[in-house]
Amino acid sequence: MPGQEMCIKIPNIIVWRWRSFLLKRGFSENKGKKYTSFRKKYTDLSKRDESEIKGLRRKFCLKTGISCDIIDENFVRNTSYRKDFFENNKPKYGNKYRCIYCGRLFVKEKITVDHIYPVDAAKYKANQVFLKLFGIKDINCLKNLGAACERCNKRKSAKTGMWVVKGIIGKSDFLWYVRYVLRILLILCLLFVFFYTYLVHKEFFNAAYSTFIK
Repeated sequence: MPGQEMCIKIPNIIVWRWRSFLLKRGFSENKGKKYTSFRKKYTDLSKRDESEIKGLRRKFCLKTGISCDIIDENFVRNTSYRKDFFENNKPKYGNKYRCIYCGRLFVKEKITVDHIYPVDAAKYKANQVFLKLFGIKDINCLKNLGAACERCNKRKSAKTGMWVVKGIIGKSDFLWYVRYVLRILLILCLLFVFFYTYLVHKEFFNAAYSTFIK
């Protein structure tokens, strides 16, 4: 049986009832605005660990109705994903990285490493199956990591949908170059339309200009 992480989310209003119970069993605590999460990793699952997981789910989570998730360790944020990303992705623009969402350039100290498909969404079995179809068997694999500025990272948060599409497309330097070329062509087309319109209706514009000035 692969390693797993158990995550229990308890509303802050009643967390005091269970905090001591869970901390004594080796859970770490992470307090949010509305909920407090208690997490515990089981790396090499023994029969004792499996028994504890089943017991907690049956006697604690199912009985109280409190949210309880068992997450495959491959879909849990690890502590080395940022280091792994920078070791395998050197700056391509001097000493700067491109944000995969907005395209702006930032030095390493001002860039974050983002999970394109969010860790929070990957804890659900259906989403894990979806990710595996695209060759992502580990949420921390390089394929699912991208450089993001702090602003975009905060805006994206745990969102999926178009943010994921933007992240995948944004990892391609070629597509950014295509985007810049299209922008330049659009500007040139607008300038052409403006000058062509002016030349065709030059007399009208001169008359209108003279009328307003005088």
